[in-house]
Formats: sequence, C-alpha cells, structure tokens
Amino acid sequence: MKLSAWARGPYELIEHAESHYRGTSDVDRRIALIGFDNAIEVAITTYLQLNPKLRGGATFPKDDVQKWLQNYHTKIEFFEYFTETRDIPIESSTAEIIWYHMLRNELYHSGNGMVPELHNLDGVRDAAIEVFQTFFEIDVTPLLEASITAYAKPEKDDSEHSTTQNKFLKSYIAFERALRASALAIGMEADSRAQGSVRLWGRFKEQAGEGVDIYDSIVQNARKTRNQFAHTGITENTDRELELLINQLDDIVTYLQSYAFSFDLLTSLKERYKDWVEPNILSVRIVHKDGKAFLEVTNRASGLYDEDIKRVDLNFIHADEDELLFSPSRRAQENADLFFDELDLYSMVMIGIADLLFTEEGHKQAIRLSGADKGKSKGNITRRPEESSS
Repeated sequence: MKLSAWARGPYELIEHAESHYRGTSDVDRRIALIGFDNAIEVAITTYLQLNPKLRGGATFPKDDVQKWLQNYHTKIEFFEYFTETRDIPIESSTAEIIWYHMLRNELYHSGNGMVPELHNLDGVRDAAIEVFQTFFEIDVTPLLEASITAYAKPEKDDSEHSTTQNKFLKSYIAFERALRASALAIGMEADSRAQGSVRLWGRFKEQAGEGVDIYDSIVQNARKTRNQFAHTGITENTDRELELLINQLDDIVTYLQSYAFSFDLLTSLKERYKDWVEPNILSVRIVHKDGKAFLEVTNRASGLYDEDIKRVDLNFIHADEDELLFSPSRRAQENADLFFDELDLYSMVMIGIADLLFTEEGHKQAIRLSGADKGKSKGNITRRPEESSS
C-alpha cells in the first residue's frame, strides 16, 4: 500500500497523533487530540485544493470551494456534502467531529490542564481515519500499525552505546516529524515526489531564510549518521559525538516547533491594556504562512461557528527602508517579542491593529491617549495608563 505524495502530509499528522494516542501520559492525550483534529482539517483542505485530475476528476464551483475553505466548520460542511451526495456511509457524524473540535479549542485556549477522556480520543481518532479514507480511499490502519511497531521495536543490545544510538534515532525521528509539521503549517505545497528530510529542509530554508543556515551542517551530519545506522547498523561517531548531535537535533526541533506559531499573546495584551482588550478574543498569535508573518486573532463566535479567525498581514510594516519589522526569516516567537518591543500604542492605532484588538471604547481612548487623533504621537506609550480606566 503506497500513499500518494499529496496524501502524505495529512497521513503524517495522523501518524504523529497516533504515536501520542498510544502513550500513557496526560501530555500524550492532549497532543493526540490536537493532532487528530488537525489531521481532519488538513485532509479536507488538501482534497479541496487538489487538481481535479488528482481527485478522480471531481470538480466543484470555484466560489463553493472558496466558501468551504473559509474555516473549520465550512470544511466540515463540505465533508457532509461530499459523503451525502455520493451516498458514502460514515460512522463519525459531523456533530461528533464538531464536538471534538470544541474540546480541542477548550484545551488549546483555556490552558487549564484539561485532559481528554479516552472515549473522546477514540472518537476523534476514528473520525480522522475515516475522513482520510473518504477523500484518499486508503485505510491507514495497517500503515499506522506498521509505523508504530517499527518505532517501538526493541533493541537486543542493551549496552550503553546501544542506548545512545537509540536516543539518536528517536531524536532524528522527532526532527523529521517536526520539520514536516512545520512545513505543512507554513503553507508549503506538497512536492510531486516523496522527499527525504534533507530535500524538505532545503525547501523549508527557502521560506525561512538565512535564520536557519546555522543548522545546515547539523542536519547534514544527522542525515549521514542516520544513513549509517540504516545501511550498516553502526556509526563512526563516538557516544560523546552522538550525545552532542542529539542535543543539537533537539534544539532544531524546538526551533521548528516555535517557527510557525508563537505563544498566545492574549495574557500579555490584557496585562498591558486591561479592559481595552475585546473580551470575545480567545487568542492572539503571530503565525507564519506562505512566506509571510501574520497577526492571528481568534474570537469567540455565536451559533454553530464557535470561533472566528482573522489574520492581518504584517509584511507592510518596515523597521527601515529595506528591512521588514516582522520578517518571516525569524521564528514566530521572536516576531511576537518584537510585537511588544517595537509597536507602541500610536503605531497600533495607525496601522489598524488596535481596532482589531480593542473594544470600541478602548479604541477611542487609545486614539486620544496616543495622539493619533491629532496625527502626532504623544510618546512611546506601551500600556494603558491606570487613570484612563474605562
């Protein structure tokens, strides 16, 4: 059974979630829920964006495709439409899928330590596998069994050197998964060919820029070492060299995990601007996608749509004539730090960000206190003065 190149991205999200689904910790359960939920959305998005020749000739009106791609719920509407119009029987109802997504949102936004119940993990896993099979006509269950078994296969040699080798292989697998997840998150199009980590790293560098050049030699060395293990079962590296390489790979994984998405900025915004901040906002992040940096604001919505996401392109803001202030060559978290370090209240008002983040009353006060109403900044104001409390 061979996956097509365009199905590999959604599958790898399922595979990553599966590895945590089979774990035993609370963190494993949380990551599994988020992973399976993401896999559902990415599978639908990938199918809708395929050339009709790659989806059995199926065509849809362009306006309908744009409508279905708007958000998570419209994508689930397409899944429902797709299965109903083709009389495809499904076990996972759209209501259940939306329920799992709401649990994911609660976990993602609340930060209250919620741990998903096992029956919910079972349900979202079944849904992710079923959605994938619906669009790509492959039952991935055998692939998952083979993959997890391969990763979990015990080594006969229990020596200290063998243990170090195992640690390296686990770190390399974590690097490959983090690289693929980050590449998918920033909107890299699927390659027409299956691609190894070095080729994918090269494509990732094209979008991430010079900021990742410092990791090049590490990736090349890790790939060489991994191939030695794969082809001969041994490596020329000493244990000390392997330990160093493990630490370096772990640093790259940390970089990749923080490249596409920053931490939530909402708590810091509320600390600075207090009740000016719009109360329906659920999260505020810097995200990287399609070679650009965006401010992503997620709001609580009403009715069936439990959230509304708006993204503001930050690529029009320059630090100087030639340099972007929020460059996609940095990690998203670094740009998030710059958001607070470089943007004062006057700047936020003038470029339209304050209107997105503040209540109507808060926006009015921000305009007055920053000097925007007069077209002249009153200084580097970076928080709401206590005496201006509304």
